[in-house]
Amino acid sequence: MMLQNGWLPAGEYEREFSPATIGTLKDIASGVYFYNLLVRDKNLIPLFVKTEKMMFLK
Repeated sequence: MMLQNGWLPAGEYEREFSPATIGTLKDIASGVYFYNLLVRDKNLIPLFVKTEKMMFLK
């Protein structure tokens, strides 16, 4: 599942993760999920990569 894809101007951004975007609560299990943040320059060279975990509870 991708929450954002594309170019954004510099700034602070927030995205809400909701199972409704991929179906219903029955479609996703409670547990630990990993997300990846990748920032590239205009030449698509990676400048920053960070992987974090989040916990989803029903």
